[in-house]
Amino acid sequence: IDGQTKNAIVVHCTAKFQLKLLKMAVPLISTARGKDGNFGDTVATFSGTVASSTELEKDDANMILLHSATDVKITGTVTVEPLHVGQPTDMLAVVAFAPGGFDRDKLFYMRDGKQFKPWDGNMATLSALQANVSSEKEQTLEIYQGSLLDGWYEVYFGYRLAEGTIIFNSEPLRIQMNSNP
Repeated sequence: IDGQTKNAIVVHCTAKFQLKLLKMAVPLISTARGKDGNFGDTVATFSGTVASSTELEKDDANMILLHSATDVKITGTVTVEPLHVGQPTDMLAVVAFAPGGFDRDKLFYMRDGKQFKPWDGNMATLSALQANVSSEKEQTLEIYQGSLLDGWYEVYFGYRLAEGTIIFNSEPLRIQMNSNP
């Protein structure tokens, strides 16, 4: 402000900031489960990724450790078995949550469209994250974005063929959230 004339000069400035997310990907072991309940081999591959605006750590057991993440993004990438490319599939995601640790009782949730719902562990009641999609060679699933409660998470994802076979990561993406280390 100019003290003599009482005029003000205002400069308008807009700044854009891009929040850099830190990412950590973990390759995961896969398996197939037939509609008869028997397990088999598959050449499909899986990788789980956790992105956060805060530091990520990984322990010796491939568990991703978070200490204070207000926004976390969890994705799963599936390289579909070549014989299944182009077939109609349901894309699936299940999360096991254990507030007190993996050795405690786990609560299972399935991703049903855009929301998580409790799941009873019965394959016949497993809802789809995305239903009846034509599978591509590589599918990326956006499993979750938001904040996490303190606890331990195991993330499973994959796809179900029209005839009922489910191809999934038999080794889960493991995440521990501890806001009070």
